[in-house]
Amino acid sequence: MAFDFEKFKKSNIARVFVAYALIVFASMQILDYLLPIVEAPLWVAQVLTIILFMGFPAALLIGWATQRQTQGLAVAAVGEQHSVVLNLGKRKLILIGVASCLMFGAAGYVLMPEARNMAGPSEGAALDAPDKFQTASGVLRANIELGPSLQKSSGLLSEIDISPDGTKLVYRISDSRDRGAQYYLRDLESFSDPIRLFTGTRGNRAGYPSFSGSNDWVYFYSDDGRTLERIRTDGGSSQIVVEDEINVNSHAIRGQTVYFGSRDGKLLERSLSSGETSEILSLGEGQNLSWINFLGNTDYLIVTVVVGDANANTNESIITLIDIDSGEVKELLRGGYQATYADSGHLVFLRSASIWAIRFDTDKLETVGEAKPLIDDIASTRFADLNYGTFAFSERGRLAYIEGELNLRGSGNFTTQALQLSTVDGQGETQQVGIDPGSFAEISASPSGDQIAMTFLDADGARDIWLWDMGRETFGRRTFGSVDGTAIWNPDGDVIYYQSERNPTAEIWSVMANGSSRARLVTSTPFNRIDLETVSPDGQSLVYSVNSSEGSLYSTSIGEASQELTHTELIGGQGYRVGQSRISPDGNWIAYISQETGSKQVYVQPFPEVDASKFQISSGSGVGAVAWAPGGEELYFTRQEFESGFEDTPAGSTQIFKVAIEYESNSIDDGPTTVVTGRPEFVVQIDNQISGNLPNWDVIGPYEFIFTNLPVDLEAADCRSAADRFCATRVARVNLVENWFSEVLSAF
Repeated sequence: MAFDFEKFKKSNIARVFVAYALIVFASMQILDYLLPIVEAPLWVAQVLTIILFMGFPAALLIGWATQRQTQGLAVAAVGEQHSVVLNLGKRKLILIGVASCLMFGAAGYVLMPEARNMAGPSEGAALDAPDKFQTASGVLRANIELGPSLQKSSGLLSEIDISPDGTKLVYRISDSRDRGAQYYLRDLESFSDPIRLFTGTRGNRAGYPSFSGSNDWVYFYSDDGRTLERIRTDGGSSQIVVEDEINVNSHAIRGQTVYFGSRDGKLLERSLSSGETSEILSLGEGQNLSWINFLGNTDYLIVTVVVGDANANTNESIITLIDIDSGEVKELLRGGYQATYADSGHLVFLRSASIWAIRFDTDKLETVGEAKPLIDDIASTRFADLNYGTFAFSERGRLAYIEGELNLRGSGNFTTQALQLSTVDGQGETQQVGIDPGSFAEISASPSGDQIAMTFLDADGARDIWLWDMGRETFGRRTFGSVDGTAIWNPDGDVIYYQSERNPTAEIWSVMANGSSRARLVTSTPFNRIDLETVSPDGQSLVYSVNSSEGSLYSTSIGEASQELTHTELIGGQGYRVGQSRISPDGNWIAYISQETGSKQVYVQPFPEVDASKFQISSGSGVGAVAWAPGGEELYFTRQEFESGFEDTPAGSTQIFKVAIEYESNSIDDGPTTVVTGRPEFVVQIDNQISGNLPNWDVIGPYEFIFTNLPVDLEAADCRSAADRFCATRVARVNLVENWFSEVLSAF
């Protein structure tokens, strides 16, 4: 009997067909929307799609069986009506089921792009031509929360990189409960928890994990950026690749050879097997190499060259191409950094806090046309010779980046953040000073306590010494070098000493506090970065610390007639940082903070003969900074034991303690040789914690203190946005963009 389509439309099978089709269609639309949001891996979309499609023949079978049972009971009443099903037969049912599955499978492929777009290429897959990405189905976006992280003083919450095959994300976060930065590896193709690879050192130049062209190794910097190490993506012990001479973010790996930039402006290559090092080229004076990576499989390196002042902005950086065989250098463009070639046919780079791209001809080895901005508000930093933005992309166009802004780093540990200036007395009464909140820190009170010198960072990134007069409530600028900071006072309160980074090595300058004279160079130091800290009561000696993870204390005698002042190491940091020093009012002792026991503690030694004795003043955790009472009979220090929004500044309330100091004289020369201290006594608690870049508090009188902290309205804010630089606690988040190369191509 011929198939009766009109009677079939009234059957249970037809109803099941239509109902299940609607359910599948609606389910695919919902899953297509939800899976990217929850960061579902590829297999989840595939399994759900298969379940939906395989359920179709099962639904048809149920409808067929139900129809047969119904018509069997009613056969006497309706006669031939059951022939619709009986004549349908198993063969036709199977044909309808197979055809329906194929139809819905094709529809699912079109309607559910999540199932095909999340797939990353296999490791080692060949790169397709640029036009491959012109036919891509669209750009997908997702957001991954990395977790709370302490902000580096460079302003960065994290550093990230994505593996060449796009399947792995490596990132750094810092937790105040741990002593170092934590490095994690996340599988972008599954729901598995991130793998903690290792614990590294903190600091502006430490960190910066990268895959460097490998899917199996993660490279990172340690020892304040002086050492390049690597670790396998499945864990284990790290290996040192380059030690002592490397510049931060200046390496590329090919096979068993590492190419890297040295601190003296050379491009070197080193065999990982033999350790033999050879020079490819040496740049001129005042030039440094960074952001080195290969142009595809060629023998050319894409290199960012920073020219001139170590604190140059990005407009003074040049993206170049270097032939590793001949050493020939070819300039590609100015005003950008962190450049990488994308297989869409573009050179992608950072300019300020934005991702830019420009067409690149790989045959002629030159750029084509004009550069265009693609994505704004990339979390990035600029200080000294280190320019860095938190973005990376895979060989096939999976982009990862952290939203934020350009953080301008000043002297010492300076970053942009809105702070207010406040005072507190021994009774705990806190009062905000009249100056409006702004990006200032590194405060220093005059001997009389009525003037506060500070480093102020303006909107253009210039940092200079400014003076707040407590009585007159006036705010005046004292230096104009745009790279100055960490001011300290001479004993008479009429001269301000400060450090300047206008040249490759840090310098110490002086200026009259009332602004009546031009600034004068005092001495050049032998170090790139220092923190100027204290001056002796006789005005003859300045003490500073080297700004590094193992910085020592140095003194220079500014009373010498010679133009070439000597710089003598006072207290050496051997594997730990020594700093935040203060000379006592009588000039016989120096107090400082050291991490030699693993945590910050206060120590006191004779000055300038520091080898005579040594005394530990504090104990416990959370010790912050130290200052002498005006008469020298007491020593103050802060303690903070709570989580923080900044890597170097704990959060929560701040307590100030005092320690009574007594001296026992030497029976031979009656000089003070022994310090006798009592137990630390609580002085006052500041609920809205002291925060900001050190030094962030000082003594302005007996039991009177001045400090910087976050404004109350910002302290209480919901700070889960990584883009809010004024929050005390912040959560690092990574944006993922699938098929980003299609977006790049559409911009040109």
